[in-house]
Amino acid sequence: MRVYRLIGTVLLMVVFWGNGCGDRATNPVGRELIEGSGRVVELSPLSLAGASSVFDGVSALNHGQSGALLVGRMNGLRFRSLLRFQVPSVDSLARAAGERSADGFEVNALRLVFESNPFLQRGDEGKLAVGRPGGDWNEASVFVDTLTAAEIDLPALSIPGIPEVFEVSTGDSSVVMDLMSPFMAQAIDTAALMAQIDLMLVPAGAEDFLVVLTSREGEPSGRPRLELTYSFGGGTHHRYESGALEDTFWGAQEGGGPASNPDLLILASGIRYSPILRFNLPDNIPPGASVNSVQFETDVDRGRSLFDHFRFHVSRLDVRPEVGDTLFTRFNAWQFGQSQPSFVLNRALVQGWVSGDIPNHGMRLAPVDNEVILWVVLENPVLKVTYSLPPDTR
Repeated sequence: MRVYRLIGTVLLMVVFWGNGCGDRATNPVGRELIEGSGRVVELSPLSLAGASSVFDGVSALNHGQSGALLVGRMNGLRFRSLLRFQVPSVDSLARAAGERSADGFEVNALRLVFESNPFLQRGDEGKLAVGRPGGDWNEASVFVDTLTAAEIDLPALSIPGIPEVFEVSTGDSSVVMDLMSPFMAQAIDTAALMAQIDLMLVPAGAEDFLVVLTSREGEPSGRPRLELTYSFGGGTHHRYESGALEDTFWGAQEGGGPASNPDLLILASGIRYSPILRFNLPDNIPPGASVNSVQFETDVDRGRSLFDHFRFHVSRLDVRPEVGDTLFTRFNAWQFGQSQPSFVLNRALVQGWVSGDIPNHGMRLAPVDNEVILWVVLENPVLKVTYSLPPDTR
């Protein structure tokens, strides 16, 4: 009996051992994947066969109501901000200062003060100019033609006596601009009730540079303000501060926009740009292969991007030459984060290319949200594909 028990135990161990070996031999993510032999193949990163950034139009939205204003130029886009202030009449200023008379009113200093976010500033040094808008505006203004999704320009007029250029450096959190000029002083001096001061901040110079300002909806300590120092008859200097009554910003394409740079791959919302990417698939993948996983990876140029999180759709391109149109088959939405420049792609997107059922015209990344202006500059995007060979393939 002991002999039979021993034989039975040995046979049972052999069965368990054999089953274990069989599991390891057919495991699609086991030894065969690591050693590169067997039924599962992991391709080397697939580089681009072609890519472009396509302009999808400008959203007709009011900007500046999320606590931030943009001024500058970056990646073929230009941003300008509008600020509106009100200053009481000279008589009101005299009463507020306890003066008996408004005679001899004099503007001693006039400064624009605003806070910028050094963590969102792009570029090392930039030049900004202060002008006045050449038309009417308010916070509800839409600087976009809603029929054509094209930008509507509002010209900036120079203000006599104000410096043409103000230097702004990386790391500046508080920016002060001297607006002292006879033109501005006269506007305040001649106002019957309230002097309305409209200012436009625009980029100067040719370099890429972006300043992100705190808007009047932002933190109270950083909101734009106009600081007026005045006196009567050369007497005591008094001070009046006016916070921004209204503010907004808008963006426009410059010099053809990002699409004019063939080396720039940009995914943008607000001013909408969608990169279209086509990857090289090897010719030797059998049509019957099953795609197991697809990973999209890219580098992000942080110095030329502006985002915290960016949500987007992934779509497959289906070109219909008979009707001269391109259809987009949308897959799941994903997002780029500051530490997450990659995502798992839907296998069906690549499976159709491998099987030959769908021509490989590439894929498109398109923004989900267009309530804010954000953008991501992609560099060196690749696909990492793992597939299984048919059972009869050696």
